[in-house]
Amino acid sequence: MNGLVWLRSDIRIDDNPALSFADSECDSIICIYLHAKKEWSDHNNANVKLEFILQNIVDLSKNLDKFNIQLCSTELDSFEVIPEFIIKLCKENNINKCYWNNEFGVDENIRDKNVIKALNEHKIEFQNFDDQVVFQPGTILTGQGKPFSVFTPFKKKWIESFSMDHFDIENKLTKKTIQSDLSFGDISFTRSHQVNMELWPAGEEAALQRLSSFLEEKVSNYSKDRNHPIIDGTSRLSPYLAIGAISSRRCLLEALKLNKFELSTGNKGITKWIDELIWREFYKNIMHSFPRVSMNQPFNLATKKIPWRFKHNEFEAWKLGKTGFPLIDAAMYQLINEGWMHNRLRMVVAMFFTKNLLHDWRLGEAYFMNNLIDGDFASNNGGWQWSASTGTDAAPYFRIFNPVTQSQNFDPEGKFIKQHLSQLKPLSTKDIHLPPSEKLFDIDYPNPIVDLKTSRLRAIEVFKNNK
Repeated sequence: MNGLVWLRSDIRIDDNPALSFADSECDSIICIYLHAKKEWSDHNNANVKLEFILQNIVDLSKNLDKFNIQLCSTELDSFEVIPEFIIKLCKENNINKCYWNNEFGVDENIRDKNVIKALNEHKIEFQNFDDQVVFQPGTILTGQGKPFSVFTPFKKKWIESFSMDHFDIENKLTKKTIQSDLSFGDISFTRSHQVNMELWPAGEEAALQRLSSFLEEKVSNYSKDRNHPIIDGTSRLSPYLAIGAISSRRCLLEALKLNKFELSTGNKGITKWIDELIWREFYKNIMHSFPRVSMNQPFNLATKKIPWRFKHNEFEAWKLGKTGFPLIDAAMYQLINEGWMHNRLRMVVAMFFTKNLLHDWRLGEAYFMNNLIDGDFASNNGGWQWSASTGTDAAPYFRIFNPVTQSQNFDPEGKFIKQHLSQLKPLSTKDIHLPPSEKLFDIDYPNPIVDLKTSRLRAIEVFKNNK
């Protein structure tokens, strides 16, 4: 039997159920990766993320070649033309069955329904799988049969439902018969970012090595180190998870092995990191169960009428790291130069944007997706809506992070700030968190663009009136 594996957010061999099932059933296999230009743009995906995907495709292609499995990637105009493309590919190569791992966005669901319809019409078999989650979205429900909208009870039910039976992880392939030599137009790419790609070595071997190093060297201290941006205490696996160069199930399984298969007891660092993996699944459930969050709508519909303000100069200052608040600006420089931002800083930056500037969270969400190498819609949307107090389990509108206090608490010596804002290196530990105006005469750094106290009170008033 001849099989077609349609790769999406699963650019790997390890724990790839679509590829594993195709391997077990087929004599020959073709893999295809389809880049849809319209949806890539509509979903605000980053230029750096596309480069990372292309690098990982090259690596995976080399690994699949060892098993006589050809991986082809090509560019299409939109999701609309994918059904016709796949049917044509199947007919020309005598494909008996198609395999893929599911994605959970609204547009992706429509795309897949249209592909399934076309395959059924042409009597071509297919099989799809869930590789990004332990539990299929929509199956972890409250006692009333409704989806959870708060993380803690979701996590409790998730743990209660968990079984090691969920881990049937395969990473071995068998050598196949060479079917054909496909050739398509390449995915076009012009670099427009300035990220140092050496920070993110491509390939699932690099991802698995990063996981191994994190679990061996850092995870035991994760619960306390994770909040300090100058400490390299996080896994930095999110770019690999976002494109599927590693699976969350592999991450979870290896963490469980280290923690004697305990989910909520044992080493605090490990259990906190497991929490973060469950958060990813929670947000995918939100995206699946509440499609409006994929349609530029707040999860909390009561916040639809928040009168967001907009000042172009403030928006530009925020994007360029020129707000006058060093922790905010250093974080934005990290985003520009690394394509990634420390999670504590994502919350601080987003809350400053939505509360102190009172700018629409959707603008910040889109800007992050446009620049993040680890751009994952569900997690990014969930994080921005949490910070804006419009989402699930959201921060109360009156709880607003103070970027100066956050800086003093989590970068007390200003090391992270100085790493990204070299012009502030001469400042003392006392001054680094909010440089006094008189210290800026000879330093290329702006005064604050807003007053923290008055802007905080303004946001509280706006939210209170809306409520």
